[in-house]
Amino acid sequence: ACLVGSEMCIRDSTDVVPVYLSEVSPQFKEVEDYYLASINLEIAKLQVNDENKELIDAFMTQLAELDEEYAQLNRELKEAGVNEQTVNTLIANLQLRLELLFKLKSKLNQLKNNQNETIQGARA
Repeated sequence: ACLVGSEMCIRDSTDVVPVYLSEVSPQFKEVEDYYLASINLEIAKLQVNDENKELIDAFMTQLAELDEEYAQLNRELKEAGVNEQTVNTLIANLQLRLELLFKLKSKLNQLKNNQNETIQGARA
C-alpha cells in the first residue's frame, strides 16, 4: 500500500507515484504536523501505573479507533481526490484525538487528587 503517514499515491500510466499532502496543501500539512506532534507529545507524557492503567487503556482504545478512521479518510482522499469535506473531517479527527488526551489528563489529575486525599485522610 502507498499510504504512509500523510503520504498518498496516485497512479500514472506506468507506476504508482507518491503524493504528499504538503504538495497538495501546505496549510493542511502544517495543521496535520501540529496536531500529530501535540498528540504524540501528550501520549509520551502519560505515566501509566496500576491505579490508572484501566483508564488509560480505555482512552487509548478510543484513540486507536480514531486513528483507524483517520487512515480510512486518507485512503478516501487518495481514491477520490482532495475535497474540502474530507480535509475538514481529517482535521476534526485530529482535534478530537487531542481533546481526548486533554480529557484523559484531567481525569488522571482527578484520580491522583482523590488518591492524595485518601492518603491524607488516612493519616489524620
